[in-house]
Amino acid sequence: MPNRKSIQVFRWKKTATAVAHCKRGSGLIEVNGRPLEMIEPRTLQYKLLEPVLGKECFAAQIYAIHQAISKALVAYYQKALRVCELST
Repeated sequence: MPNRKSIQVFRWKKTATAVAHCKRGSGLIEVNGRPLEMIEPRTLQYKLLEPVLGKECFAAQIYAIHQAISKALVAYYQKALRVCELST
């Protein structure tokens, strides 16, 4: 398990900016302080879950969040991944 308390990652996609905070906890994903289940449009909620498991007006924001979560998870677990030889 990583010895870091938390990690913060910024990602940009077009004009959208996302900040992901990755820390040890219960596995709850929040966006702008709201649980993932409350994010609209509902069809893009699954895109946010991809790192853990278009043309829409919010697509850039969703993809920026997606990239930020992915980058945060990789950075948080980077040392453990290197030990397991899963990362370069």
